[in-house]
Amino acid sequence: MKYTVNGDQKLHKSDKKIKFESPNVQTMTPNFFALFNKSGIACAADADHTIFRLAKSLPVAIAVNPSSKIPWEKILQDYKQSTQVQERLTMAEYAADFGAYLASVPAGNNWGSLLSEDLNIIFFGYGSGDIFPSVCDVCAEVVDGVLNLGEACVKIVGGDEIVLCHLLGDFENVSTLIWGSTSKVRSFFYEKDKEMFQVYKGRVTDRFKGTKYEDYVSECFAGFDAESKIASGLDSATDNVYASFMTGVGSFSVEDMVTAVESIVKSNSELSYIRSGAKGNPPDVKEIAVLTIPEGLSWIKHSLYYRRNDI
Repeated sequence: MKYTVNGDQKLHKSDKKIKFESPNVQTMTPNFFALFNKSGIACAADADHTIFRLAKSLPVAIAVNPSSKIPWEKILQDYKQSTQVQERLTMAEYAADFGAYLASVPAGNNWGSLLSEDLNIIFFGYGSGDIFPSVCDVCAEVVDGVLNLGEACVKIVGGDEIVLCHLLGDFENVSTLIWGSTSKVRSFFYEKDKEMFQVYKGRVTDRFKGTKYEDYVSECFAGFDAESKIASGLDSATDNVYASFMTGVGSFSVEDMVTAVESIVKSNSELSYIRSGAKGNPPDVKEIAVLTIPEGLSWIKHSLYYRRNDI
């Protein structure tokens, strides 16, 4: 299993800005959102069996997609029962230990065709050498009939980047609060700007056609990467909003972050509920947890209270 450390702590911001997705892209229904700063980690989810404690004595947790056809809860229970989880230096090492166990889990018949959202695993907390929290994001894949962990992205609070945010699921509904605009809005303006550039290019080309400057104008347009320029402009347009969000979260207490993650998950779920026709039971935030070095994973909210001793 390979691990790389991604120097860009702006996590999903960069993905949201550059990746112009089709509105028909299938996304995971349950949502998980976590905020990290030097005080600790606060996370929330709108579905049970999303957040799991790795071991009661360790400040490490795992988030998965509870609606996946992979029985993550059962796999995690079996993993913790079959081995004594040892303290590790980094989140990547905790992931590697779990990956070694997964290699003994026979894959289901349809697991190889699952979406990345179904295979995604988030390890977050503190390694034994950490002062500030970190996160390890990795996807499983089926190799030779068993689960294998692929290349992981590791991010650490510290240095110039004092805040991380991490998520599972589709947060398009509230992305304006975090990244300044939705991917659909960026996609619209991306296509619109390309169209306007083509109009401008046509006018300039026609203006100098048949003159001694015609070849020069053609060379200038041929060497100009309009798509990259447009994408770069759209990227910078969201920087102020994202920077303000990160600056605010950097000064948050753990209690402030709890309020933030609960509000973001709840708002996103409610908007999804309304847009889907408001059928069935209205959504709610089912899990809220805090993770710090002295207390490990502490539940603020969990609907499965009868299992409190097990979670």
